[in-house]
Parts: sequence; C-alpha cells; structure tokens
Amino acid sequence: MSTQRPQVLRAVAGRYPLIAIAVVAVLHSTSWAVSWPLRSWSDDTGAYQVQARLFRVSEGHVRLLKQDGRTTTVPLDRLSPADQEYVARVSGQSFAAGPTVAVIRVSRTLLVELLSETRHQQRPIQTTILGTSVRGQTTAQTTTGVTLHSSVQRAVLTLPVRGAAWSTTTSFSGPVQVHSCSHARYASAIYLALDGNGLRIRTAPTQAVSHSQTTGISSSFGPLVGRIAHRIAARVAATRRPQYDEIAANRLATQVDVQIAANIARTRQETRQLASAAPRHLAASAAEFPIDARFSSTPEALAVRLVWRGPGEPPVFASPLPKPALRPPALLTAQLHKSLVARALAHADQADELTEVVKRLLASRLTPLVRAQQLSRRGTLDTAWSDDQEWLLVRFTLAAENR
Repeated sequence: MSTQRPQVLRAVAGRYPLIAIAVVAVLHSTSWAVSWPLRSWSDDTGAYQVQARLFRVSEGHVRLLKQDGRTTTVPLDRLSPADQEYVARVSGQSFAAGPTVAVIRVSRTLLVELLSETRHQQRPIQTTILGTSVRGQTTAQTTTGVTLHSSVQRAVLTLPVRGAAWSTTTSFSGPVQVHSCSHARYASAIYLALDGNGLRIRTAPTQAVSHSQTTGISSSFGPLVGRIAHRIAARVAATRRPQYDEIAANRLATQVDVQIAANIARTRQETRQLASAAPRHLAASAAEFPIDARFSSTPEALAVRLVWRGPGEPPVFASPLPKPALRPPALLTAQLHKSLVARALAHADQADELTEVVKRLLASRLTPLVRAQQLSRRGTLDTAWSDDQEWLLVRFTLAAENR
C-alpha cells in the first residue's frame, strides 16, 4: 500500500468511518489479487481460456480478475489439472475431482447444420381491425440461427429467430374497399442452457414492426358519389394507418410467440416419447453407469466432459487426456478412455435392445435427428487409438465435395 493511502484514510475516517472501512477492505482484496501474477487459465476441456489473476478461493470456486478489471467465477473442478494444482499450491487448499473418462466436442458448424432452418409460409388473412373486416394473403419467411456463448459451467446457446412478412389485404367498409400492402419484420430468441441437471429453455418476447400503404380504393357507387367516397376513405385510411400498423404488428408478434411455444412443446413431447421407448432394463443400466456429465461452451464449440463418480475404483490412466484441436473440417471429435469403451462392450448382451432404440431414433421425425441422418451420408467417421492404447479418438468430418 502506498504512503499516501494511510493519510487519505485518516482524513476520511474522521467524518465517514463506514466509507473508510469499505475502502480498507477494497484495497486489501485488490492488493491480494495483484500480488498473484497474470497467467493463462483454461477449463478442463481446453476449449475455454482466459488471461487473469487469481483473486479469491472459496467454497469450491475461484474468482479470477481479468485484464479489463472484471471478475469471473469458476468451479474448482472445472479448471485444468495444471490450474487446479496451481490454486492448491498458492492457496493451501486441496480438492479432488474424479478422472475424466471422455470428452466430446461439437462444433458450431455442426449445430448450425442440425438446428438452423429457414421456413416459408403462406396463409390467408381473415380478421377485423378497428371495426373493419380485412381479407387477404400473407407470405412469411422465418430464419432460425445458432449462437454459442462462452461458459465453463454449462453449455449456453441462443437460437435467434428473425423473419419478415409481406401481405396484400382489402378492407371492407360497406360499399367501399381499401386495398393495401404491408411489410413487417419480427425478431425473437430461444435461450438454451444445458448442464448436469438437464436442459432449460426460455424465450424472449417477439418484437415486431409493420408498415403499410394504400394501393387503391374502389366502391360500388357511381362516378360522382364514388369520387367523394374515395376521398373520404383515403383520408380515414391515412388517419388510421399508424394505429392499424401497431395492431397488425402486435398480432404478428403474438402469432410468432404462439408458434415458437407450440414448436417447443411438440419437441419436448416427442423427446419424452423417445425416452420412454427405451427398454427399462437398458435405461436402468445407463443410470447405474458411474459418471457425471459436465457441459461447457465457447463461441466455436460445445463440449461435454464425462467424469467418473464411483462407486468402485476409478480407471487407472497411463497417459493424460489428449487434446486435439477442433478445427475445420471436423464437425465432431470424441476422446473416450478405454475403461469407458470396455464398460460399453461389457453390455453386449443388450445389443438387441440398443439396436431397437437406434431404429426408433432413426424413424423419429425430430428435425435435428432427421438432419443428422442426412448429414451422416455426407461425412466420414474416423476412429483411432492413441499411441499408448489408452484413448479411443473419434472424428467426424464432411467429405471434401460436401464442405
């Protein structure tokens, strides 16, 4: 602490003792953090890295002070082995995490192939706005994308939903018909968070704007009365146009929200049906498998780490987990420890049941599964053992002509 700090604190403490106490606490914690060197930190999958200083260790978490002055909190057992050893050495705390038996990385490119889509819809319009009957036709185009976010505690995705709609309508007011065209844009988002407790989904309310204009006015009146009716209808339409557009935008936003909610509900129902179709003893065997799933994500990939949790002796490792880079054109990589492979092969007697489950998955109409089947025909799945025969390496790539 500099020599000026005690003088400043004494001057403040006389009139503002609480502020002085807070300043002392901040200076103390900051000095403690700055005393540790700036270093590179990474998670246990090697997919997430940050330059930061160790700030605090407490209750199974570490807080890191980044170069921009912000802090981030990370569970201790999600740090790389080297970082865990560093924290244990400088803080005097020790902790044990189960060994990693598998790491699966899914590239953003693969997630885009499975989850993104563009839909075109045409539907009739038959409604009432401001007491006027409206008939017409609308054409809409909706695009769903995929965005991955950095997180070492869970896999976090956003599916942005954007679209546009073009409509031609006729408003009927007695013998007068007002013909219009409109263009609307809308945007929403679906937020996904995947961790060991399951998948959580929430949506953002759709925002929409609509702009319309009159393209013509017709009536069944004669020429003289028709001209008068035309002028009156044009004046009324111009006056009501802003309110009309606001109502149309709100209704469009509601329709999109209802459609998104229906799609999510249908996907959940189909997923539950697929899960319930698995033989009970096969599901029970999977439930007894002594591993936990840990999820993380970066803007480039989603990672799943399987950690041994017992009971029984954990696998013995002859070599550390290899970390091949996930780079194009690899869409998916997996590193499986031989103990995991041996456990799977030990249940060969359940091969018939597992085959039946796979058949049900292939027959599913879930869009991601359908696309996965189509994608599998365009790519190549390569497998190889590490040099010491400890790890099975799996890599899925697209054929050169399909990239």
